[in-house]
Amino acid sequence: MRFSDPRDTLAYQLQARPLVASMDFSELPARQLGEAARAFLGNHGSARVEEEALWFYLGEHAVAEVRKRRKLHEKLTEEERAAVEHAFFHNNKIFLRMMFYVAMICVRETRHIKSKATLHTKVPAKLHAAMEMFGNIPDEATSAMHHFLNKVPLGLTTGDLLDAMSFCFHKGTWGHQYGGKKWGDVCDALRGAVHGKYSPATFCDLAFALQHNAGSIFNKQMFYDKYTSELKTILDVQRGGQIPRYVISEKTPHTTQEMREYVWALAFLGEEFQGAVDWQAVMDHGAMQDYQHKIAQKKDIQEAVQASAELAKLKGFGGTAVMVWPGANQAPAQTVLAVNREGLKAYQAASVIT
Repeated sequence: MRFSDPRDTLAYQLQARPLVASMDFSELPARQLGEAARAFLGNHGSARVEEEALWFYLGEHAVAEVRKRRKLHEKLTEEERAAVEHAFFHNNKIFLRMMFYVAMICVRETRHIKSKATLHTKVPAKLHAAMEMFGNIPDEATSAMHHFLNKVPLGLTTGDLLDAMSFCFHKGTWGHQYGGKKWGDVCDALRGAVHGKYSPATFCDLAFALQHNAGSIFNKQMFYDKYTSELKTILDVQRGGQIPRYVISEKTPHTTQEMREYVWALAFLGEEFQGAVDWQAVMDHGAMQDYQHKIAQKKDIQEAVQASAELAKLKGFGGTAVMVWPGANQAPAQTVLAVNREGLKAYQAASVIT
């Protein structure tokens, strides 16, 4: 890591941030992981995975746009630095929640293993302690986490715990709906980050799309509320690189006012943070769903954006970054919001994690 580089450069932001560094923290005691997970859940409660995904990809998009504008050691403007620091600040918390969640659901899934005794003779000796936990985890989510904290062997590392679970998922005998390769893939996503094969940010990107035997992994109602069908839409839009536009042009239960204000404040980064989603482009990038009905609405949405922008000029907003949020029961002209370039700093100051 390069802590010596100035904070107002990408050299620091992209090389001294744990979120984007491939760091091996496999020696972290598994008990500490469990205690941190319990504390996190107590402090922050559950979240909506759709909102977490939107925030994560908004931050990733903001950093990517700044990288297009500046060289590694070139000084960032105040706006650019605020955009990047807010992205890392918010996404650090998203990573922690995702790490705790994937670890706990994998531990809980081991209760279904059918070949523990046989596997015990095949697994490397250093993983025997972890194996003792498997097969008797409670089904209920909260009880499963408390069982983990009470039963995790002293001295067991997070790396060994994940290695043992991966071995069991890939090599063990499981019922039709439980464990097996798909759960091995879920476990391996976190395992790769813990062993430093890729960054925590890459892990989060992988995890939002992970599937177990019955669909998305986000159905356990532990750390996250149960997912909705919008998660697939978000992943489709992200594949096409249009999450900022989705936030400001689509009214859904998970595109919040806070998100819209964040995107409006980043309008200085260019057209990627302005306008409506190009749903044809979303489909062209390999969408999992069909969006022909959205393509048919494209002209109306674009006209609404244009109308509000023209009204903003008439009202004297001039060069201020202006975007539209067409309210459900309001004409676009009634919902014009102007966000000046101080907006991001004010938003950042109001978003302190406790």
